[in-house]
Amino acid sequence: MNYQVLSDTRHKNTKINPKMTFNHVEKLNNIVLLMQEFTRAAVEMPIIFIKHPELGVFQSVAVTGLVLNENLFVKDGVWQGLYVPGSVGLYPFKIGKLPSSDNFGFFVDEDCDRISQTDGDALFDADGKETRALATYRINITKYHEDMRVTNAFVEALVDGELLTECAYSFDNDGLNSQITGIYAVDEQKLRALPNAAFLKLREKGYLPAIYAHLTSFNQLDILAKKR
Repeated sequence: MNYQVLSDTRHKNTKINPKMTFNHVEKLNNIVLLMQEFTRAAVEMPIIFIKHPELGVFQSVAVTGLVLNENLFVKDGVWQGLYVPGSVGLYPFKIGKLPSSDNFGFFVDEDCDRISQTDGDALFDADGKETRALATYRINITKYHEDMRVTNAFVEALVDGELLTECAYSFDNDGLNSQITGIYAVDEQKLRALPNAAFLKLREKGYLPAIYAHLTSFNQLDILAKKR
């Protein structure tokens, strides 16, 4: 990947093919998932929490493969499921810190196979103003980051409430028994044992539907194993 700060000078002739491709995630066995996506994604994907090995920060993700470099939802560059996680659809754009600055800017991956100088929707018009196509991406990414802040608060609430517990999943891997470790899930016993005030706070925050969707989604692990 080759992310560069988006500008009306460097990218004045840059265009993007509006048709989504999935080569950039074909080897990802998990994909970041917003809390707001849980109920839709849970129908097809296991939703788990993982912990950054160095920072100790938890993150919610959809499991797309059971081994490294495997995404069972992508075949021949085509997405095989019904629901596409929001983070996948934002590519090839992202928000990131600007070089030598604490400020954030808008970036584009110039190596993306949808980026071209000849075909697709222009990012800037002849006057150097962003087009409707680019404006739509910018709006979507801004909204995504707003939703991510809500998701981070949701995950922090689970951690603060000591509701996450580490577990593992075993599956048949070409005749050998394999196991996925480092999976965190909401502990149902701890959830049921919460004091009324703590449980009501989760409900008031709108977290309960996401929690129940996450718990239900664990059934999808067995379906993923069968897909292999």
